Amino acid sequence: SGLANATPTSPQKAPSEQTNTAERLISAGRIRQQGQRIAKLYLQIGMNLNADTARKQLDQARFQVDSDLSELASIVGSDKTRPTLERMLEVWAAMKRATEAPFSVERRNLINYLAEDLSLASGKLAMQMERSSDAPVSGLLDLSLRQNMLLQRLARHYLMAHFGDKTHGLQVDIEQTRKEFSAALNELSAARENNKATLAALDLAKMQWVFFEQALDNQKNGLASNPKNVATTSERILEALDSASKQYAQDSGSAARDNARMALTGDGQSRRN
Repeated sequence: SGLANATPTSPQKAPSEQTNTAERLISAGRIRQQGQRIAKLYLQIGMNLNADTARKQLDQARFQVDSDLSELASIVGSDKTRPTLERMLEVWAAMKRATEAPFSVERRNLINYLAEDLSLASGKLAMQMERSSDAPVSGLLDLSLRQNMLLQRLARHYLMAHFGDKTHGLQVDIEQTRKEFSAALNELSAARENNKATLAALDLAKMQWVFFEQALDNQKNGLASNPKNVATTSERILEALDSASKQYAQDSGSAARDNARMALTGDGQSRRN
């Protein structure tokens, strides 16, 4: 029975099923952000910006997407989610081939397009899976994972502008993505479900975000801005948000266990009454 087929009248989900939902959300979220990150790293290589490190990170990111897609393909089987996963596999195959070829502006443009396509498809899959989850923290998990996607997209847009793209459309995208990321980061920090570990990770992300925004402001105002700082800061924020996402996933499992205990207690009281 597929997770997407659950209805309000379905039996209470077991904690292990809720944990699996969180793990699947993490896989889908990683693919969503890795698509944007891979496009950023490919651009870094073309700019000769920390190129050796970027190549290693690109290899690791490709391996991670392959692994996550393989895992999802083995467990996602409902009629509602299967077409979305097949679309992800199709887009990733094209994107992977493009990133394995030497840098060119044409391939960069193709990879940027495919990164957006992969983000849309994996975001749709995450939403479909989230709908099947009863644990309220799953929304925070999805939001934290989406933050990494936005951050990697923003870093790529910044590097595109530094690379010479001065189009108005790119500047609008930078400002919109910047505002969305900042608002969502504040939303995560204010969530009542946060514990000390999550808040520590989010505080680190916010501290690094200050440096990132400074680079954006410098670029916007025509001041000197070091693209290496954006490249490295985007990776540090990624690590911090990854830590927050893992904590949200653990909390999702804890919430599932609490729900299961409450359901069992309620059933017992009903029988006694």
